[in-house]
Amino acid sequence: MINIRANAFETNSSSVHTMCITDEDIYKQWMEGKLYYNNSSYSEDPDFVTYEEAKEIDSDFPYPQSEDWEEWGFQDKDGYWHEKTFLTFEQFFQNFNWEHFDQTYTTNNGDVVHAFGYYGHD
Repeated sequence: MINIRANAFETNSSSVHTMCITDEDIYKQWMEGKLYYNNSSYSEDPDFVTYEEAKEIDSDFPYPQSEDWEEWGFQDKDGYWHEKTFLTFEQFFQNFNWEHFDQTYTTNNGDVVHAFGYYGHD
């Protein structure tokens, strides 16, 4: 195995796997729409950013919304999501038609952490 992208675990599998771990405070801010998840593993930018930070990093942010989302074909959705760098909580879990998970854990020290992500075939 070789490391191609920063902070990413790479295999030669044809499946897609994403796993993110964060603390309770950041997770709640993301759920409340105060932070955006940085979906780009090619980036050295922070994993979660504010609206202002996202605008500075990606000139296309905020991204256009579609009122006809249900009428889009898979290829349209696939291209749309691949072009997005910063995602809201809802957008992350709507990403493609992949299975997703969202678990909460409490460490032995009492810290609450969230592990979330999605998986499926490319």
